[in-house]
Amino acid sequence: QDPARRKMYDTFGIDFGEERPEMEVWTIGMEWMMSPLGLLILKTVIMRVAFWIVGFKWVGYFVLLCGVVTAILYAIKFKFRGFAFDNTEDAMPVLFLVGASVLMVLVCWIWQLLADAVGIFFLVAEMLPMQAGSKKLWVGAGLGSLFFAWLFRGWWFWIIVLEVAAAVVVLITLTIVCGLMGMWIENVKGRQGERLRETRT
Repeated sequence: QDPARRKMYDTFGIDFGEERPEMEVWTIGMEWMMSPLGLLILKTVIMRVAFWIVGFKWVGYFVLLCGVVTAILYAIKFKFRGFAFDNTEDAMPVLFLVGASVLMVLVCWIWQLLADAVGIFFLVAEMLPMQAGSKKLWVGAGLGSLFFAWLFRGWWFWIIVLEVAAAVVVLITLTIVCGLMGMWIENVKGRQGERLRETRT
């Protein structure tokens, strides 16, 4: 058996497993705090970069042209090297991506606030316990997204900065907590080790 693991068992009377307790705390913190926060930052950055790119007129026209071409190819069931523009599983992701891109361009051009609201809804959709039949929750989330889109308008750069700062604070806090926990465990092991040696002698 691992001597370090045996020493932990002799000190606390509990088998903590192969990982040290502070590393278990680090893993839990990274999984339940840093991972969702990092995903939120990534989604926010992607959303704002996509809106910024779509803001260029020529990009929007190119996306609309791609949408028209895709619609024509889908209408005539065009096939190319085994790939068919139809309702097959291979074609649906492409059709969905093109359709979503065209919709995003149109929404951004028609009403920028609505585009921001859709982006916020995209950010928080996975956090809400929404079900297909919960119409009130869907409507409430949509209206709330529209309100926060109006509230956050012009502040997106600072929102991203705040999210990054929160991630840094969480990471520093996890590091300090795990470090202090490791120091405390080593201190207890040292004192308990002396008592064990006294009782065994």
